[in-house]
Amino acid sequence: MLAAHAALLASSGRQYATLNPLDAGAPAGIALTEGNRRAAPGPNPVAGRYYLARSTVGVAGTARVYWEVQCNRAGPGSTNYSYGTAVLCPASYEMEQTASYPGASGQVVGGPYFGSGTFFQGVERKTLGTVVGTVVVRNLLDMAAGTLSQAFDGGAFSVVAEGLTGTQYPAVMTRQGADATIRGFALVNFGSVPFLYAVPTGASPGIIVP
Repeated sequence: MLAAHAALLASSGRQYATLNPLDAGAPAGIALTEGNRRAAPGPNPVAGRYYLARSTVGVAGTARVYWEVQCNRAGPGSTNYSYGTAVLCPASYEMEQTASYPGASGQVVGGPYFGSGTFFQGVERKTLGTVVGTVVVRNLLDMAAGTLSQAFDGGAFSVVAEGLTGTQYPAVMTRQGADATIRGFALVNFGSVPFLYAVPTGASPGIIVP
């Protein structure tokens, strides 16, 4: 299936967004692999600090797009764990945070965080339990309505942010716990490989490089 999809992309000339190594937090704190689709803690992250990588393409105008992020938490305990998660942010957002988690303020959506959920303007908008392993986060961004909706695995979509304007960039965040040998990750699919779930009706499947 992946080979057939790759052949179709090659014949169509389409190119899809990836995570941008030139628009990410400190390289020592976040590492991009698998064609800049997978983000994990880098070679020397500071424990508890948030590192981010933004997509190469933003979404604006009246676009309605769908993408998926596999978010993984690894490790037990309250501090001894590492994870990656989904983010949506404007171009002005600082990609390396030291204190404020993504979703604490402004037009930034962060989550799901493992043990809580997705946050927007400091308010938890969608809940996720304490999961160890991988959760597929399905994202539906409707710029005409100014909303982002999310679904976890095969669950139902619900709106997690509203009032979004300008150009919004899908992104991911990684956080390293106290044990640097335990490393979670975030793996994005902006359309370059088959989606795990059906694309919502009326949404563009992925984010195409113009």
